[in-house]
Amino acid sequence: NYKARGFYQDFVPNTLSSNITVAVLGGWTASSILYPCDILRQVLGTNTDKEVKTFKTIQGIVRNQGPRYFYKGYINSLLNTALFRASFNGSFDTVKSSAETSNQKTLLAYLCASLAGGICYPIDIVRKRRILLNSAEGFLTFASNIWRHEGIKGFYKGSGLIPLQSITGTVILLIFDTAGRRAGESKLD
Repeated sequence: NYKARGFYQDFVPNTLSSNITVAVLGGWTASSILYPCDILRQVLGTNTDKEVKTFKTIQGIVRNQGPRYFYKGYINSLLNTALFRASFNGSFDTVKSSAETSNQKTLLAYLCASLAGGICYPIDIVRKRRILLNSAEGFLTFASNIWRHEGIKGFYKGSGLIPLQSITGTVILLIFDTAGRRAGESKLD
């Protein structure tokens, strides 16, 4: 994702809209490549067989559901990726220059990571539940069923981990920001 973002960033100015666009394009590029691995990981993680074999699982999926199964929920994932990358990378790339100290930059990174987690959590819940339940219902129908049976809480089950996950997101933002600055400095030499 960060390599793809770097590629797109060379073509646009440093503004909120361009930072969001670059973040979304980078996320979509990475998602398009890695999405089948995420589906496979979920299938393997829910497999109850004593011995799980990756290649046999892939063969079974292709034979029984077809190769399109590896992109089940992909459009919803792109929506989630767009929202997440826009609020995670796009917001941080925009506000980080306002930080005067490293502590302020760390706090801004944490807030951006938390914002992204909170915004995207409901969409991710719907997507993952649909996959795990092998639901044929559409995204909106499935989401409305969650709303009807569980209310808003149904979309945020397990969301207590967002603050913890945001620490990881903060570290990622700061590492790549530092690496990007150093790479920029070496280009100037």
